[in-house]
Amino acid sequence: MEKIKVQLDKVVINKTARFIKPCLKLYGDEFIDRFKKIFKVAYGLKDMSINNDYDKHIFILINTEKCQNYFISTLDWIREQNYYETDYCFDNIIDGRLHMIVLKLPNVVDFDKFYQGKYSEMYTSDKIFDLLDNTTKSIVTKNNDYKTEFIKKLKAQFHYTFNDLHPEAELELPPNIKIKFDLSEEGEYF
Repeated sequence: MEKIKVQLDKVVINKTARFIKPCLKLYGDEFIDRFKKIFKVAYGLKDMSINNDYDKHIFILINTEKCQNYFISTLDWIREQNYYETDYCFDNIIDGRLHMIVLKLPNVVDFDKFYQGKYSEMYTSDKIFDLLDNTTKSIVTKNNDYKTEFIKKLKAQFHYTFNDLHPEAELELPPNIKIKFDLSEEGEYF
């Protein structure tokens, strides 16, 4: 799984943010409105610093210093929701500013397919499709226009010349492949 390099003033847009985080929008408008007001640093599916094995959960790292006015009230509200699992201080408990929130995800993702990089097969419900940004939709649907862009990215990353992909190929590398693609920040990341 890709490791996240935390930068306190920047949102990390990794594959979890791109393919899994949109599922959170299924929790409704109130969740979205409240969640927009807190500063999310990163999204992940595991936290190696804790021993609990949360399955089908998302870990959301918050920079509380950037959203002091809304963090406590949002956290209090989230703790009352049925999808809330836990939360904890991520750094120094006395003067730290990072806080982790762990939420159960809606049952719309096949996580095995995600881990395998089979993005076109990972969603178990069509409800999620409309919640994706245009680039992610192109990856999931294996859009030919995006296929050309992906080939360019592969050539630049791996310095290898080829002109086409296997017809069954996904248009993004699996999450456990370490790459340095510039993931655009297209769309609204709440």
